Amino acid sequence: MPFEQVPESTDSLTGLLRRELLTRKLNELTGEGLGFSIAVMDIDHFKSVNDGFGHSRGDDILAEFGSRAMEVSREGDLIYRYGGDEFIAVLPGADRSEAEAFAGRLLAACSSTEFQGTPPLSISLSIGVAVFPEDGHSPRDIFDAADRRLFHAKRQGRGRVVSADGFGEGDGSGTVDGRLLGRDRELSQFISFTQEAAEKGRGFFLVLGADGAGKGCFLEAAAAYLSSDMIIGVDINNDRKAWGEKFGMTHFVNPKEVEGD
Repeated sequence: MPFEQVPESTDSLTGLLRRELLTRKLNELTGEGLGFSIAVMDIDHFKSVNDGFGHSRGDDILAEFGSRAMEVSREGDLIYRYGGDEFIAVLPGADRSEAEAFAGRLLAACSSTEFQGTPPLSISLSIGVAVFPEDGHSPRDIFDAADRRLFHAKRQGRGRVVSADGFGEGDGSGTVDGRLLGRDRELSQFISFTQEAAEKGRGFFLVLGADGAGKGCFLEAAAAYLSSDMIIGVDINNDRKAWGEKFGMTHFVNPKEVEGD
Protein backbone atom coordinates (compact mmCIF):
# COMPACT_ATOMS: atom_id res chain seq x y z
CA MET A 1 0.00 0.00 0.00
CA PRO A 2 1.80 3.17 -1.17
CA PHE A 3 -0.18 5.53 1.07
CA GLU A 4 -2.66 5.35 3.90
CA GLN A 5 -6.26 5.56 2.67
CA VAL A 6 -7.71 8.26 4.91
CA PRO A 7 -11.27 9.15 3.84
CA GLU A 8 -10.74 12.92 3.89
CA SER A 9 -7.59 12.63 1.77
CA THR A 10 -8.72 10.13 -0.86
CA ASP A 11 -11.11 10.17 -3.78
CA SER A 12 -14.22 8.16 -2.90
CA LEU A 13 -14.45 6.44 -6.29
CA THR A 14 -10.87 5.39 -6.99
CA GLY A 15 -9.31 5.33 -3.53
CA LEU A 16 -6.48 7.51 -4.86
CA LEU A 17 -5.39 10.79 -3.32
CA ARG A 18 -7.39 13.92 -3.96
CA ARG A 19 -6.16 16.60 -6.34
CA GLU A 20 -6.20 19.26 -3.60
CA LEU A 21 -3.24 17.57 -1.88
CA LEU A 22 -1.03 17.52 -4.97
CA THR A 23 0.21 21.13 -4.96
CA ARG A 24 1.18 20.93 -1.29
CA LYS A 25 3.28 17.82 -1.93
CA LEU A 26 5.01 19.25 -4.99
CA ASN A 27 5.82 22.47 -3.15
CA GLU A 28 7.22 20.43 -0.27
CA LEU A 29 9.48 18.32 -2.50
CA THR A 30 10.76 21.20 -4.65
CA GLY A 31 11.22 23.44 -1.59
CA GLU A 32 13.42 20.85 0.08
CA GLY A 33 15.31 20.16 -3.14
CA LEU A 34 14.44 16.48 -2.99
CA GLY A 35 14.68 14.55 -6.23
CA PHE A 36 11.45 13.06 -7.54
CA SER A 37 9.59 12.21 -10.71
CA ILE A 38 6.00 12.65 -11.76
CA ALA A 39 3.91 10.75 -14.26
CA VAL A 40 0.89 12.47 -15.78
CA MET A 41 -1.49 9.97 -17.34
CA ASP A 42 -4.97 9.41 -18.60
CA ILE A 43 -7.04 6.52 -19.87
CA ASP A 44 -7.11 6.36 -23.65
CA HIS A 45 -10.50 6.94 -25.30
CA PHE A 46 -12.25 7.02 -21.94
CA LYS A 47 -14.99 9.26 -23.32
CA SER A 48 -15.92 6.39 -25.64
CA VAL A 49 -16.51 4.17 -22.61
CA ASN A 50 -18.94 6.65 -21.10
CA ASP A 51 -20.64 7.31 -24.42
CA GLY A 52 -20.90 3.66 -25.41
CA PHE A 53 -21.60 1.91 -22.12
CA GLY A 54 -22.76 4.63 -19.73
CA HIS A 55 -21.19 6.58 -16.90
CA SER A 56 -21.76 3.75 -14.42
CA ARG A 57 -19.51 1.50 -16.51
CA GLY A 58 -17.00 4.33 -16.70
CA ASP A 59 -17.02 4.64 -12.92
CA ASP A 60 -16.32 0.90 -12.64
CA ILE A 61 -13.27 1.33 -14.89
CA LEU A 62 -11.97 4.23 -12.81
CA ALA A 63 -12.41 2.30 -9.56
CA GLU A 64 -10.57 -0.73 -10.91
CA PHE A 65 -7.84 1.49 -12.34
CA GLY A 66 -7.26 2.90 -8.86
CA SER A 67 -6.78 -0.60 -7.48
CA ARG A 68 -4.39 -1.64 -10.23
CA ALA A 69 -2.37 1.56 -9.87
CA MET A 70 -1.86 1.01 -6.16
CA GLU A 71 -0.83 -2.61 -6.75
CA VAL A 72 2.15 -1.61 -8.91
CA SER A 73 3.26 1.33 -6.74
CA ARG A 74 6.26 1.33 -4.47
CA GLU A 75 6.08 2.19 -0.79
CA GLY A 76 6.01 5.98 -0.66
CA ASP A 77 4.63 6.53 -4.16
CA LEU A 78 1.64 8.89 -4.27
CA ILE A 79 -1.07 8.70 -6.92
CA TYR A 80 -3.64 11.45 -7.29
CA ARG A 81 -6.87 11.59 -9.22
CA TYR A 82 -6.43 14.89 -11.04
CA GLY A 83 -9.86 14.95 -12.66
CA GLY A 84 -12.09 12.64 -14.66
CA ASP A 85 -9.80 9.99 -16.13
CA GLU A 86 -6.62 12.00 -15.51
CA PHE A 87 -4.13 10.93 -12.85
CA ILE A 88 -0.77 12.08 -11.54
CA ALA A 89 1.79 9.90 -9.78
CA VAL A 90 4.41 11.56 -7.60
CA LEU A 91 7.40 9.26 -7.13
CA PRO A 92 9.72 10.58 -4.37
CA GLY A 93 13.37 9.68 -4.92
CA ALA A 94 12.71 8.18 -8.36
CA ASP A 95 15.03 9.04 -11.23
CA ARG A 96 14.00 8.85 -14.88
CA SER A 97 14.64 5.14 -15.28
CA GLU A 98 12.72 4.31 -12.11
CA ALA A 99 9.81 6.49 -13.22
CA GLU A 100 9.82 4.77 -16.61
CA ALA A 101 9.78 1.41 -14.82
CA PHE A 102 6.76 2.48 -12.77
CA ALA A 103 4.96 3.68 -15.89
CA GLY A 104 5.79 0.42 -17.65
CA ARG A 105 4.38 -1.62 -14.77
CA LEU A 106 1.19 0.42 -14.83
CA LEU A 107 0.82 0.07 -18.59
CA ALA A 108 1.21 -3.69 -18.28
CA ALA A 109 -1.17 -3.91 -15.33
CA CYS A 110 -3.89 -2.15 -17.34
CA SER A 111 -3.39 -3.86 -20.69
CA SER A 112 -2.63 -7.43 -19.61
CA THR A 113 -6.10 -8.26 -18.30
CA GLU A 114 -9.51 -6.93 -19.31
CA PHE A 115 -11.29 -4.70 -16.81
CA GLN A 116 -14.12 -6.60 -15.14
CA GLY A 117 -17.74 -5.79 -15.81
CA THR A 118 -20.33 -5.97 -18.56
CA PRO A 119 -18.86 -5.97 -21.05
CA PRO A 120 -15.23 -6.67 -20.08
CA LEU A 121 -13.07 -3.93 -21.63
CA SER A 122 -9.43 -3.63 -22.65
CA ILE A 123 -7.88 -0.36 -21.47
CA SER A 124 -4.64 1.42 -22.36
CA LEU A 125 -2.94 4.51 -20.94
CA SER A 126 -0.88 7.38 -22.25
CA ILE A 127 1.76 8.63 -19.81
CA GLY A 128 4.13 11.59 -19.72
CA VAL A 129 7.08 11.57 -17.28
CA ALA A 130 9.16 14.45 -15.91
CA VAL A 131 11.99 14.54 -13.37
CA PHE A 132 13.01 17.16 -10.79
CA PRO A 133 15.30 19.03 -11.10
CA GLU A 134 16.42 17.97 -14.59
CA ASP A 135 13.17 19.01 -16.28
CA GLY A 136 12.39 22.12 -14.23
CA HIS A 137 12.83 23.83 -10.89
CA SER A 138 9.23 24.56 -9.90
CA PRO A 139 6.08 22.47 -9.59
CA ARG A 140 4.62 24.24 -12.64
CA ASP A 141 7.73 23.53 -14.75
CA ILE A 142 7.67 19.84 -13.84
CA PHE A 143 3.95 19.47 -14.42
CA ASP A 144 4.12 21.26 -17.79
CA ALA A 145 6.98 19.03 -18.94
CA ALA A 146 5.10 15.85 -18.03
CA ASP A 147 1.84 17.15 -19.53
CA ARG A 148 3.64 18.06 -22.76
CA ARG A 149 5.02 14.52 -22.98
CA LEU A 150 1.58 13.05 -22.29
CA PHE A 151 0.38 14.96 -25.35
CA HIS A 152 3.17 13.46 -27.44
CA ALA A 153 2.40 9.97 -26.15
CA LYS A 154 -1.08 10.44 -27.55
CA ARG A 155 0.22 11.87 -30.82
CA GLN A 156 2.46 8.83 -31.25
CA GLY A 157 -0.48 6.43 -31.02
CA ARG A 158 -1.39 6.21 -27.32
CA GLY A 159 -0.74 3.27 -25.04
CA ARG A 160 2.83 4.36 -24.33
CA VAL A 161 5.20 6.39 -22.14
CA VAL A 162 7.13 9.50 -23.22
CA SER A 163 9.79 10.61 -20.75
CA ALA A 164 11.85 13.16 -22.71
CA ASP A 165 11.16 16.03 -25.06
CA GLY A 166 11.65 15.38 -28.74
CA PHE A 167 9.13 17.12 -30.91
CA GLY A 168 10.65 15.50 -33.98
CA GLU A 169 9.48 12.00 -33.07
CA GLY A 170 7.70 11.66 -36.38
CA ASP A 171 10.87 11.76 -38.42
CA GLY A 172 13.10 10.14 -35.82
CA SER A 173 15.24 13.23 -35.40
CA GLY A 174 14.37 13.78 -31.75
CA THR A 175 14.96 17.51 -32.16
CA VAL A 176 12.87 20.49 -31.10
CA ASP A 177 11.52 22.68 -33.89
CA GLY A 178 13.63 25.84 -33.74
CA ARG A 179 10.58 28.03 -34.17
CA LEU A 180 9.33 26.86 -30.77
CA LEU A 181 12.54 27.25 -28.79
CA GLY A 182 11.98 29.57 -25.84
CA ARG A 183 8.23 29.32 -26.23
CA ASP A 184 7.52 26.46 -23.83
CA ARG A 185 4.70 28.28 -22.06
CA GLU A 186 2.92 29.14 -25.30
CA LEU A 187 3.36 25.59 -26.59
CA SER A 188 2.01 24.20 -23.32
CA GLN A 189 -1.06 26.43 -23.67
CA PHE A 190 -1.53 25.24 -27.23
CA ILE A 191 -1.20 21.57 -26.24
CA SER A 192 -3.71 21.99 -23.39
CA PHE A 193 -6.11 23.66 -25.81
CA THR A 194 -5.88 20.85 -28.38
CA GLN A 195 -6.61 18.27 -25.70
CA GLU A 196 -9.69 20.20 -24.57
CA ALA A 197 -10.85 20.72 -28.15
CA ALA A 198 -10.45 17.00 -28.90
CA GLU A 199 -12.68 16.15 -25.92
CA LYS A 200 -15.35 18.74 -26.83
CA GLY A 201 -15.21 18.13 -30.57
CA ARG A 202 -14.48 21.73 -31.53
CA GLY A 203 -12.40 24.72 -30.59
CA PHE A 204 -10.65 27.83 -31.85
CA PHE A 205 -7.16 28.93 -30.81
CA LEU A 206 -6.46 32.60 -31.47
CA VAL A 207 -2.96 34.11 -31.41
CA LEU A 208 -2.85 37.89 -31.25
CA GLY A 209 0.13 40.14 -31.91
CA ALA A 210 1.53 43.04 -33.87
CA ASP A 211 2.98 42.58 -37.34
CA GLY A 212 6.34 40.84 -37.12
CA ALA A 213 5.64 39.42 -33.66
CA GLY A 214 6.08 35.86 -34.91
CA LYS A 215 2.45 34.72 -35.04
CA GLY A 216 2.84 32.98 -38.39
CA CYS A 217 6.01 31.15 -37.40
CA PHE A 218 4.47 29.96 -34.13
CA LEU A 219 1.29 28.73 -35.79
CA GLU A 220 3.14 27.09 -38.66
CA ALA A 221 5.28 25.12 -36.23
CA ALA A 222 2.38 24.34 -33.91
CA ALA A 223 0.28 23.12 -36.84
CA ALA A 224 2.69 20.21 -37.24
CA TYR A 225 1.06 18.68 -34.15
CA LEU A 226 -2.48 18.86 -35.52
CA SER A 227 -4.28 16.23 -37.55
CA SER A 228 -5.02 17.08 -41.17
CA ASP A 229 -8.70 17.84 -40.52
CA MET A 230 -7.96 20.69 -38.13
CA ILE A 231 -7.63 24.29 -39.31
CA ILE A 232 -5.21 26.90 -38.03
CA GLY A 233 -5.49 30.63 -38.68
CA VAL A 234 -4.10 34.04 -37.80
CA ASP A 235 -6.10 37.11 -36.82
CA ILE A 236 -4.74 39.90 -38.98
CA ASN A 237 -6.62 42.78 -37.38
CA ASN A 238 -6.16 41.78 -33.74
CA ASP A 239 -9.92 42.11 -33.28
CA ARG A 240 -10.33 39.87 -30.25
CA LYS A 241 -13.96 40.78 -29.60
CA ALA A 242 -15.07 40.06 -33.16
CA TRP A 243 -13.38 36.67 -33.20
CA GLY A 244 -14.77 35.83 -29.77
CA GLU A 245 -18.30 36.59 -30.93
CA LYS A 246 -17.87 34.60 -34.13
CA PHE A 247 -16.55 31.44 -32.47
CA GLY A 248 -18.12 30.05 -29.31
CA MET A 249 -14.99 28.47 -27.84
CA THR A 250 -11.83 30.58 -27.95
CA HIS A 251 -8.39 30.58 -26.41
CA PHE A 252 -6.31 33.73 -26.59
CA VAL A 253 -2.56 34.15 -26.34
CA ASN A 254 -1.45 37.65 -25.37
CA PRO A 255 0.64 39.46 -28.02
CA LYS A 256 3.51 39.81 -25.54
CA GLU A 257 3.67 36.02 -25.22
CA VAL A 258 4.65 35.54 -28.86
CA GLU A 259 7.84 37.44 -29.57
CA GLY A 260 10.41 37.35 -32.31
CA ASP A 261 10.54 35.37 -35.54
